[in-house]
Amino acid sequence: WPSFWPSFWPFLPGAFLLAFLLAFLLALPSWGLPPGLPSGLPPGLTSGLPPGPFLLFLVFFPSIARMEPVLSFQGTGRVLRHKGLHSEFVQARDVLIWLPDGYDTDSDRYAVIYMQDGQNAFSGLSESSWLIDEHLPKLGSRVRKAIVVAPHHSGMTRFQEFAPAAIVNHLGPADKARFLDSGAPPKGGGRLYPNGKVSSDEYLRFLVEELKPIIDSSFRTKPDQANTILLGSSMGGMISLYALLKYPHVFGGAVCMSPFWPLTFGDEFFEEAWCETLKPVYAGFFSNGLPALRSQPLWIDWGTEELDKCYEPYHSAIESALEGSGLARNIDWVLRVYPGTSHDEASWSARLEEALEFVLKPKDTSDSLIA
Repeated sequence: WPSFWPSFWPFLPGAFLLAFLLAFLLALPSWGLPPGLPSGLPPGLTSGLPPGPFLLFLVFFPSIARMEPVLSFQGTGRVLRHKGLHSEFVQARDVLIWLPDGYDTDSDRYAVIYMQDGQNAFSGLSESSWLIDEHLPKLGSRVRKAIVVAPHHSGMTRFQEFAPAAIVNHLGPADKARFLDSGAPPKGGGRLYPNGKVSSDEYLRFLVEELKPIIDSSFRTKPDQANTILLGSSMGGMISLYALLKYPHVFGGAVCMSPFWPLTFGDEFFEEAWCETLKPVYAGFFSNGLPALRSQPLWIDWGTEELDKCYEPYHSAIESALEGSGLARNIDWVLRVYPGTSHDEASWSARLEEALEFVLKPKDTSDSLIA
C-alpha cells in the first residue's frame, strides 16, 4: 500500500461504492441472472451474472466498509478498527488490527497474532496496555514479521466466552452447578455465568470460521497453521490455551500469561478443595490435547502476587501434565513463574518480548522447532 494510504483510507469505502454503482449502471443492460430464478425480472437480466469479482464484492464489502483508522493511536505502525463485527456465534464486537511500519511499503506476507481482550493491546488506547506495538518492532529479526488482530472482549459475558467448555463440561453435576452459579469478580457486576452455560466453543468458531477468513482475505497474511498464533492473559490465556488444543490444525502456537486456573471468583473457589476438584480435569484436558501438537510452541507463565498467588497449588499438576505429554521442555513448551509480578498488563507487557520470541522464532513452516 502507498504511503498516503492512512490519510486516504477513510474515503475508500465511499469511493469504492460509488465506482461500483457507476460500473453497475453502465453494465446493467448486458448483465443477466442465471436460469431458474423467479420470472418477472427486467428483460435485460436473463443471461447470467457477472463472474467472481462481483460476488467477491458482495461478500467482502461489508467487512471492508466497517474498517477505519484509529486516529488516536500514537504508537508505531498503525491500527485499524473493524466496527461491530457481526457473528453468527457470539455477540458483535470491535476488532483492532495492528499493521507494523513497513507493511505499507513491502510486499511480504505476515504471520498473524490473535490477541484476546484487544481493547488493552496497543499503546494509548486504554488506561493499561500491553504495548505490543512497541515490543514487536524491538524484536526485529529475532521473530517473524507479524500483524496483530485483537478482538475486544464481550464485557459481562467474557467469562462465558473464555471458560473452556471441555473443562466445565467434565465437572461432576454438583460441582458444575455450583461453578455456574458462582458470583461476580471483585470489581462488581452480575454473575459470571448468568445463563448457566459457557460459550467458548462458539467463541472459537467465531475466531476460526468468521474472523480468520476476513483477516486472511483483507491483509497480506500467511494463513497456514504455523503462522497463526494465539495470545492472551487471565481468562484470555485460558481461551488461547483451549483454542490451541481444540484447533491444532488452525493455530501454530500460543502465549498464555497468568491463565486463570480457578475459572471463577468467590472464597470457596480459591480454597484447596476446589483446586483438588479441578486437578484431574486439567490432567485429562492436557492429556487429550497436547499429544496432537507438533512444533506448536506453548508458553505458560504467571506471577506470585495478587490473583497470581492463588496459582501455586495448580503448579505441580500443570507441570506434570506438560512433562507427561512427550513434548520437550523449552523447545515445545515453557512453564515459567515470575516472582514478585502481579496480575496486570504492566507485568504481562514486561515479559512479552521473551514469550513472543519463543513462539515466533524465524523458521521455515515445514521445519521442526528442534531444527
